[in-house]
Amino acid sequence: MANLGRLLWANLRSDLKLIVVWVLINATMIVSGLAKLVKLYGSDADIEKLRQMLDTPMMVALFAKMPTVQHLNVAILLGAVMLPMMGALIGLMSVQLAVRGTRKMEESGETELILATATAKIVPIAAVALELLLVNLINALGMYVAWLSIPMHGGSQTGYIVFVGLMAAFGVLMGGLTLIGTQLFADSRSANFFGYGLLAGLYFLRSLIDVKKWDGLAWLSPFNWLEAAKVFENNDSWGVWLMTGLGVVFAIFAIIMARSRDMGAGLLASTGRGRVTAPATLRGFSTLFVHVQSKLVIGWMVAIVVFAAMFGSIFSNVQDLLGGSAQIDKIMGVQATKTMANTLYAHFLEMIAMFILFFVALMGLNLMQRYNQDRRNGSLDLLSGQPVSRAKLYWTYTLTPLLIGIAVYIVGVIIVWQVANSMISGSLASYQIQRLLGYLPTLTVYIGIGAFVLGWLPKFFSVLYAYYGIFFLLTYLRNMFGFSKWFVRLSPLGWSANIPVTAPATTIVIGQIIVAIVLLWLGFIGFKKRDLVS
Repeated sequence: MANLGRLLWANLRSDLKLIVVWVLINATMIVSGLAKLVKLYGSDADIEKLRQMLDTPMMVALFAKMPTVQHLNVAILLGAVMLPMMGALIGLMSVQLAVRGTRKMEESGETELILATATAKIVPIAAVALELLLVNLINALGMYVAWLSIPMHGGSQTGYIVFVGLMAAFGVLMGGLTLIGTQLFADSRSANFFGYGLLAGLYFLRSLIDVKKWDGLAWLSPFNWLEAAKVFENNDSWGVWLMTGLGVVFAIFAIIMARSRDMGAGLLASTGRGRVTAPATLRGFSTLFVHVQSKLVIGWMVAIVVFAAMFGSIFSNVQDLLGGSAQIDKIMGVQATKTMANTLYAHFLEMIAMFILFFVALMGLNLMQRYNQDRRNGSLDLLSGQPVSRAKLYWTYTLTPLLIGIAVYIVGVIIVWQVANSMISGSLASYQIQRLLGYLPTLTVYIGIGAFVLGWLPKFFSVLYAYYGIFFLLTYLRNMFGFSKWFVRLSPLGWSANIPVTAPATTIVIGQIIVAIVLLWLGFIGFKKRDLVS
């Protein structure tokens, strides 16, 4: 195919910064996890304690089910924990590259310019498919080097190769699936929703299968295929070939689909009403913003509600940890047993609330990032001909995500509360749900940081995803890795991580609100002063 190699090289050069960032993030995640586990859990007794902690329902839902082996070592444990988590990161990378090289280029007009030359219609998507294959191989090489950086008890060359092979294969699989989505839908927003939604759905399915121990359904989620490899134990490589093969088949199918559609269109037809027939509620910028982003909001809300319901259902497993409560009541007394149960529930509510808050913060970033898309596709140029002030633009891009985020967080907490109460005998302490509202000031700081970056450095907005994601994991695992309080407080979540185990500190709540207001106002100053497009 003419110009395939040149277009592939152009894509790699265009995405070079993004590729380097992703490779560094993935390698750093392995090195940091490896360094901490090797340092803190050197003996068999320490490893067994860690396994017992990771074998709780909440940890299984977040990471993976623990391997059942007679002699557990650092390599087997770390391989089990890292596979699904690293798979999710690599899936995010593949989805982003697939949509960026297809739908976003088509929306910006680059694809049309390319096809105006002696280039076949299927060459652009074929170049993206090859790029995904190369990037995942480069990423696998980076992770392989990361594994070799620190000696690990139980590690082996075969295990390292199978691990990175599974990661590369999973990236190819998610890339192929996303390429199909880019041909089905006519805009990058819908394609992103398809790719990220599919990734989240597969991870949720993995969590449900592992927590509920539905081993007979493990074939439904590729994340369970990763677990089935039993890295550093059996090192089964069948998942590498299966996922790679499926990914290639899906990519070829997407290339065939590209020949059957028109430029700027998707195979699934979509229609719009336009300004003439639009209702009065859509004749202003703020209501138009909400309408345009409604699919994104609905998608995130559905995901958060589903995860909240799943986490709420885990409380039935949590109550099982207090099995034999009749004997415990006899030994400790009813009141002591009730206090112990409330403490245990509070710790699980803390972990769940942190997870919901993280999801809501990501949703807020997605909504605010619409500004960058509007800047690139010329929407701001069109708006400049309308009576829309900079203040209205800025506060729409920032306060709308904040208000929607608060509403979605409250809905998620209520879902967890209702489902959890239906799963246990008795009910959760009422003060605990009141304490969970103490995370709302933290959410305002998250949005405030995003608003500040949007106002002054919008080109670096994507860096916030890495910052929020990495510090969420570090805060979530602070007890496991022994991170100091000042370190986790480098992110907003570190200041409110112990809610509802302890009541929110009034000074911290007020301080977070003040910080959020200052960040929002500073972002507005930057938004007013700079060129909105360049």
